[in-house]
Amino acid sequence: SQQIYLSALENALAGDRMAAACFVVAPWAVPDESSPAFQRLSEIYSANAPVLVESGVELGSWPMVRAAASALNSEAGMTSRLSLGAQKAYEISRLMQLGSEDAAMSQTFGYDAARYGAQISDPAILKRLDEDAGRKFQSQFHGTYSESTSFTKLCD
Repeated sequence: SQQIYLSALENALAGDRMAAACFVVAPWAVPDESSPAFQRLSEIYSANAPVLVESGVELGSWPMVRAAASALNSEAGMTSRLSLGAQKAYEISRLMQLGSEDAAMSQTFGYDAARYGAQISDPAILKRLDEDAGRKFQSQFHGTYSESTSFTKLCD
């Protein structure tokens, strides 16, 4: 099970955006959490996933934004190891809010953004993050909607 993660990471580092999103969303089986193999995989994931998320956002990759949003809301498995910090989590949630065609989903991501925003004490930083998310949505994401194909299908 570790090999699929390493293959996805190798392809992601070579520029494959879908492999990068799949690595971050981590839809595959993992070794037993008490095993040394899980610990190694966890270290590899923790070191690489935030870098891939940052790069994917800058490149305007909806699959990466969706993968990061999914991982941020995960409480188990490999994705529970994703640590992005409140500012990046806020940006991801705002991008998903802006890019959701469905009003209910947009509202859910708005709640997520508010939850992360509450962890940012400086109103000026929050204002800048909000403006940055709007600017990125228009420039990197060209004001388009996020597609919603399931990662189970995309990462097979």
